[in-house]
Amino acid sequence: MDGRSVYTWNPTVDFTCANGIISFGDNARGKNITGTITHPDYSGLTVSVTGIRVMSGFEVDDDGSGVTAEPEDDITLEGADGNPIDIDDVIIRIRRLTADELASEKTAITAKGFVVTDDDTMDGYDISLVDRSGRPVKITGNAGIRIKFPYGGIDRASNTFVLYHNDSVAGIEVIDCSANEDGLEFVGHRFSHYSFVASPNSSGDDSTSSGDDTSSGDDTSSDNGYDGGNKGNKSDVPGTGESPVMLSLAYLLLVISLAGAYFSIYMNRAKETGNHN
Repeated sequence: MDGRSVYTWNPTVDFTCANGIISFGDNARGKNITGTITHPDYSGLTVSVTGIRVMSGFEVDDDGSGVTAEPEDDITLEGADGNPIDIDDVIIRIRRLTADELASEKTAITAKGFVVTDDDTMDGYDISLVDRSGRPVKITGNAGIRIKFPYGGIDRASNTFVLYHNDSVAGIEVIDCSANEDGLEFVGHRFSHYSFVASPNSSGDDSTSSGDDTSSGDDTSSDNGYDGGNKGNKSDVPGTGESPVMLSLAYLLLVISLAGAYFSIYMNRAKETGNHN
């Protein structure tokens, strides 16, 4: 209190001390800080300071799920009273969804026409912005908050990731995101429930790519007479699958044609001989 205390911080950061309150400078943002305080009048007393974390713009209230959140530059915020609010007075709360909540999200996603199978991995979080009194805060302007979800145990190269947002106005929407070695990352502007789904990539042996599927040379579309509803044999040579009715009709036409020819010959001969019997 007399201005003679000595503060030693690790790492070294800017700070001020007034009326017993220590305030750290901008170069301390995002750092975990330890230190000691000593005073020349009390040579046997060293006060150890541990567990200080200087927040990078706002406080992250995380339930231990490992989600990180960083505001983009030039972010602007509006408090519950409609007035601008400083980011230092904002808390972002992140809570992992329960199993029941995640099941409800899955139902909403599939009802929208998206496919989530039992082979997919699904995880979800409830995210909200509040002031230090717990009242809601919303983002204005174009800048947002960069959120990163961890996904331990999921092979990034073997899966396709889709991020869904259950918006209170628009309903289920797909959010642009990127996957890297640390997790799934996106920029959020509105917050509520976010769910990501990791779907194993196709192995290439499904019905659209297999050599034994319906596009192969010996399937139902081949020209073997039994065409399963397709056009059948296109050859001029009668196939083994031709209808017996068609064959009978062909024979009948042949008989009628031969009979007509015979009758024509008979009438010509009758004219020549005068014998019409």
